[in-house]
Amino acid sequence: IHYRDGSLIPNVTDNTVWSNLITGGMCYYNNDSTNLSPLYNWYVATDSRGLAPVGWHVATHADWVTLREFLGGEMVAGGKLKSLTNWKAPNTGATNSTGFNAIPSSIRSPVDGTFWDNDSAYATWLAVQIPAGNVAYVSYDDATLEAQWVFDAKYGAAVRCVKD
Repeated sequence: IHYRDGSLIPNVTDNTVWSNLITGGMCYYNNDSTNLSPLYNWYVATDSRGLAPVGWHVATHADWVTLREFLGGEMVAGGKLKSLTNWKAPNTGATNSTGFNAIPSSIRSPVDGTFWDNDSAYATWLAVQIPAGNVAYVSYDDATLEAQWVFDAKYGAAVRCVKD
């Protein structure tokens, strides 16, 4: 996987290396590339070389807030985005009424590089330049869409791109 300018984004499989990164890195859940949704650290999501293809951008806080408000607000928007399958029970509020079909994505720990939440959370980086990373977050146990949950920049999380 590459940045928009063609530079390689390192695929970091070693847990210790991952937890010590202060530059861009990506991986796949359990380091298995058949898991088609890669995870990135915040350094990739906000890198000036660009992760999104030309004509697209990494979703911003404003993008998620706009979507959340369009879907009826923070307390119900997550449920309207969530797939009816693949989530850990109880998958509270899931209707997928938007057709977005959000499925849970793993998260990679910044502390020890391990993978977790493969069936219970969807976290996607926001393109926000601040000292800590921010994600949009949906969980298996409620219908909320949190549009700015603070994560350590070294976490591995999904990225959602939006057409310009």
